[in-house]
Amino acid sequence: MPTIEARIATGRASRYLAQLCRHAVAMGRPGNRPIIHGRAAGGDELRVSTEWDGRHGVLTFDPPGRCTLDAGDTTLFVRIDADDEHTLVQIRDTVTRDLQRFGRRYGLTPAWHVIDGSIE
Repeated sequence: MPTIEARIATGRASRYLAQLCRHAVAMGRPGNRPIIHGRAAGGDELRVSTEWDGRHGVLTFDPPGRCTLDAGDTTLFVRIDADDEHTLVQIRDTVTRDLQRFGRRYGLTPAWHVIDGSIE
């Protein structure tokens, strides 16, 4: 199972965690179009469900994949696991775009590190 992680230095870790999770909830509601938001070059759809509290969140994607977020005092920890490399890249690109947009004032950019598997 391919896995990547990012540790993002920020004093706003819990804020970005909540913002990403709220956004995922909105994208997963009936009537919204999460397929547009998460469409990859191959045209595959990403659907998402979300659970979170103040310091921990999990975005569960279909096709099978998961993004786990943990907010420390000065770091946002993000881990993505997926059933295959293609799905992992889709999730990575979606999460990266959202985090960069939310943190654009502060230059928030995840630097991903491969934990397991080969990634594009």
